[in-house]
Amino acid sequence: MRPDDFADANRLLRFSVDRSSRPGSDLAHRALLERFRTDPGYASAVRFAAEPLGLRVLGADPQVGLILDAAADSPFSLRSDDLAREFKWTSAAERITYGVAFVGIATYCYPTASSFGESGTRQVTAVEVDEWIRKAATAAQSDSTAAGDEIATADALAVYVAEKSISRNKGSSALRQDCTVYRIGRVLRWLAEQQFMVRDATKPDVFRSTERFRLHVREVAAKAVFDAVRSAATEEDD
Repeated sequence: MRPDDFADANRLLRFSVDRSSRPGSDLAHRALLERFRTDPGYASAVRFAAEPLGLRVLGADPQVGLILDAAADSPFSLRSDDLAREFKWTSAAERITYGVAFVGIATYCYPTASSFGESGTRQVTAVEVDEWIRKAATAAQSDSTAAGDEIATADALAVYVAEKSISRNKGSSALRQDCTVYRIGRVLRWLAEQQFMVRDATKPDVFRSTERFRLHVREVAAKAVFDAVRSAATEEDD
């Protein structure tokens, strides 16, 4: 490795945590990313520099740059308080509904273990995800053998389906903020802001997943809640 490898490694990490920087529009960012992809020694330096920051390199994408995962104690970690401020939930039921929406989007995009190995985007809308979650809830309610985490998941799904799927403001086509399709749409828009999704330029209700989203979802796919929702929603198709 060259003496300046670690300085360049930190420059690439700085670009990567700055969501406004894209390799396609920044020559310096693009050059460092290409070096990461082609120079094993430099790639090792980047991973070494990321570790003290609580960051782990999941992959590298030509469009968005390095794809990073943050440990719970990392200064770059997203915490529940951050999400509470972002989505402004005011009750436990609302918090649970948003949590189910996050998991529902992930499981809709990647419904099987093998799907994590399949590159390419997934098209998704809030209405489709809402139907997917409600299907999972129906299956979970009919499973008399569930135990442990599966019961907790069924309870969360029950909270979700207790809310209206679609509710509109009086005299308007706009969705009310207390319906589940609105909340899923709100999560999709936030995911797009974080570069996990791309919003269709001509169809604003349509979103497409990114490689960043696939790799991040893959990291949590073994968690019990994710598996329970995914299994319940696909049960009727097996």
